[in-house]
Amino acid sequence: MRRPRGPKKIVRSFSCTDWQREEIGRRAAEAGMNLSPFVIERGLTVDLDATEDEAGPLPSLALGQEEQRQLHDRVAAIAERWLGPDAPDLAGMAELPAVLGVLLERLMTDMIEMGQEERMRGLLRDAFGEARGSELARQYAAKARRS
Repeated sequence: MRRPRGPKKIVRSFSCTDWQREEIGRRAAEAGMNLSPFVIERGLTVDLDATEDEAGPLPSLALGQEEQRQLHDRVAAIAERWLGPDAPDLAGMAELPAVLGVLLERLMTDMIEMGQEERMRGLLRDAFGEARGSELARQYAAKARRS
């Protein structure tokens, strides 16, 4: 005689960044749960219509109408400034990649110094792909250690 079986389990997957996976794992560990049961429990119990929980207001999962309008207005103002009659001299645009490179380097270095090297690596892999992102992360980490 065979033993009765429970409901058939089906493997499902979801996509997330390495940093998001680490964060979910950290939260599961804090709750004393394994990852899969934690994700299932949260998915079944979180009320997306709720406005607050014991910790206070829930973070918004999307932009509200006013936030969307503000974002649109900011982007429109930038476009108008860069493309309108008072647009900066295009020769000045040649400096933009260098300026952005300096800003990116400072941001990545700050993340390393704050102990967020794995998050920095994940962001670079997400933005530049596995090979290029990993190489950039290695370079930024080496520079931060030399400083």
